[in-house]
Amino acid sequence: MDLWQPAEQTVGMRTESSAGDVRIAEFLGGLLGRLATIPGVEHVGGINRIPLGGAGPANGNYIVLDRPDEVQSIDDWMRLTRDSWRVGNAQFRVASPGYFGAMAIPLIRGRSFDERDTLAAPHVALISASLAKARWPGEDPLGKLIQFGGMDGDLRPFTIIGIVGDVQEFGIGSVPQPTFYADYSQRPRAAFEFHVVMQGRANDAALTAASRAVARELDPQVPVAFKTLREVVLASLADRQLVLRLLAFFGALALVLATSGVYSVVSYMAVQRTREIGVRIALGARGRDVVRLLVRQGAAFAAGGIAIGLAAAFVSTRVLASWLYGVGRVDPATFAAVAVALLVAALVASWVPAYRASRSDATEALRHE
Repeated sequence: MDLWQPAEQTVGMRTESSAGDVRIAEFLGGLLGRLATIPGVEHVGGINRIPLGGAGPANGNYIVLDRPDEVQSIDDWMRLTRDSWRVGNAQFRVASPGYFGAMAIPLIRGRSFDERDTLAAPHVALISASLAKARWPGEDPLGKLIQFGGMDGDLRPFTIIGIVGDVQEFGIGSVPQPTFYADYSQRPRAAFEFHVVMQGRANDAALTAASRAVARELDPQVPVAFKTLREVVLASLADRQLVLRLLAFFGALALVLATSGVYSVVSYMAVQRTREIGVRIALGARGRDVVRLLVRQGAAFAAGGIAIGLAAAFVSTRVLASWLYGVGRVDPATFAAVAVALLVAALVASWVPAYRASRSDATEALRHE
């Protein structure tokens, strides 16, 4: 479920919460709490940008602090950004405590957000494993201080309290991006567009109706939209599906053309060898001997083409690697299945003209010029 809250204008940098922050935090807290009581719902969480949701990236620069009071103004921020060792870049997200359970994102170290992390409490953050590895290789990032005020205009620092698993944010098979998670109840200004994720055993239609009723009861002016996670995933794969369907179509067309080519070549060979076939039949060769001879030649011809095709396919997989997911760039099972399918198609295409030639009359064949 997607919720859009009217965004308030941020004037300069802030070091304290506003009345608007309180209202947004209270609304989202009430909404998540009410949704969790819907029968059949097991996990409820929310985030400002859902993975694969099609929204543009929300990334920005952060700075690593030595002490909590280092940044009190925009001038302090600008001064510290001149120290390149302090500056990093990451995706900025605001999420609820239940979001990670709803999306099955594991907590690797530390703790997650909980009821202690209120708007007035010291601000805390979770980071992804890729961010921990990129910024603090071989170190423990828990307890480190980060200033990420450039994303929502709030200068209060974050203390890292946990590390969570990586997410393929921008597409199936994409490289996980270093990601920073703030608690929505502490930084609600960035949650003006909020995506609620619900997981459970409830029917989709019933869950949608109940969720819509809860949102309207809390605030009928807030627009809502509903999608299943399957719909979100399929929408993210739309471009890839189109390309792969085109490749499948042209692959099938190539198979038809190849099969037709083998059929034509073997038919031509049979016509060219009509007299030879007549002689063989006249000398006692049986029909299956003629079929075996022509099919063997057709198979040898096809096998040579398949070998060349496999070599070309092996080279071209580098181009297709970005479109594959769950399958290696060089997958032996796929290569073997395709080779067998092509060989079977070639054998069938060879058998038809070979069988026709084996049924020819020896006398007529000997008269053929």
